[in-house]
Amino acid sequence: MSEIGDITYGRTGSGFEKKILEEGTPYQAKVEKIEPRERNKFGEPGVKEDVLMVTFEVTQEGEYKGEWASGFAKKSIHPKSTLIKWLKPFYKNLDPEEGFKVKVHPEDVIGMPCMIITKPSKNGKYSNIESVVRSPEATLLEAEFIAVPQAETAVVAADVGSDDVPF
Repeated sequence: MSEIGDITYGRTGSGFEKKILEEGTPYQAKVEKIEPRERNKFGEPGVKEDVLMVTFEVTQEGEYKGEWASGFAKKSIHPKSTLIKWLKPFYKNLDPEEGFKVKVHPEDVIGMPCMIITKPSKNGKYSNIESVVRSPEATLLEAEFIAVPQAETAVVAADVGSDDVPF
């Protein structure tokens, strides 16, 4: 089950025009921005949840250069979460040992090069982020490991826009 939202848009000229990226094709890109958002919780009409919208810009020369692909990731973090899948290529290690949790700053990856692979949304109107792969020229970041009481062991994400965003 994917936690990625169906949101993608492209920039062409002075207006917006949607372009669907080729499914399964890796594109050179960079992390354009990470923004806190609120959206309707899946399967619970009228219930809102806080998420992060992660936007990638295609930097590869060609017809898709400058296009954007965005997706939503829940702020709740666990080893299989979308946010961890998207951040892991930028960090040396995001796997805490017993008795530790990891603290990262998502804004640190803004502007970093990567490769993205997309798939079409269910309605076929947008491209969803399938995966993010580290670009060979990207410098790996160091995550901070924090000792915690055993009951609290997890990955922690700090809030975007603050100095301490625990993931």
